[in-house]
Amino acid sequence: MIYRNRLILVLRLALGALVVLAWEALVRMFPETCDPNLFGQPTRIVSDFVDYTQSGFLLKDTVATLSAAILGLVIGIILGLCIGVLFGSLRHTYTVFEPYFVGLNSLPRPALAPILVLWFGLGLTSKIFLSASLVFFVVFFNTLSGVRQTDRSLVDAVCVTGASWWQVFRLVTLPSLYGWVFAGFRTSVSLALIGAVVGEFVGASRGLGYRMMIATGVLDTHLAFGILLWMGVLGAVAVMLGTAVERRLLRWKSSYQAQSDVKI
Repeated sequence: MIYRNRLILVLRLALGALVVLAWEALVRMFPETCDPNLFGQPTRIVSDFVDYTQSGFLLKDTVATLSAAILGLVIGIILGLCIGVLFGSLRHTYTVFEPYFVGLNSLPRPALAPILVLWFGLGLTSKIFLSASLVFFVVFFNTLSGVRQTDRSLVDAVCVTGASWWQVFRLVTLPSLYGWVFAGFRTSVSLALIGAVVGEFVGASRGLGYRMMIATGVLDTHLAFGILLWMGVLGAVAVMLGTAVERRLLRWKSSYQAQSDVKI
């Protein structure tokens, strides 16, 4: 297993190196067709990114973007779970509200970003709200589906024993939600980062999206590519961390569900 993981890591690194070498070779061999000022050049991208790192702005911008993304992720997950459980339990009530949830979810977030900037300014708050809005609907609809798909016969069986609403929720509904919630967890991590960056594109005083907009505004293509690649690295790391958390919690779920079955 260890050998297989190492092999996969080597193959991934080799593939990335091959892409970078091919990119560099094309720009050097065909400078007129692949203008480095438009398509970028890996060696110059690295050089500009190193300068950006040494200036101290990389750390500040990364912290600003990740702060908005993490807070938006937490808020979106909490609200999505709570409201999803509420409306999942009140089936007829949700029927009334359903068009509004669907309509709000259909709103393009870049169109919402300028309004949030007007409401909350250029600071962190508008980016947090935008990230939370993306995460919320993923968690909400997954939670809603999970509550609705709860085994009714199992609920009735527990109710027959005289269990309270909280006991039914803890022993039956909650365990059935895990798979639904975790199904969208990795997607939520990516969406939280996307929301923060989109908010910075529209209006900000710091952050990776803000710095990238400045770079493209002064035609600094290489710095823009460097920031874009750095965003990709952050997104990939965030998804891997989300996957690790998901696997750990799913192991806990199996243990918890086994205990619940014993209690029932």
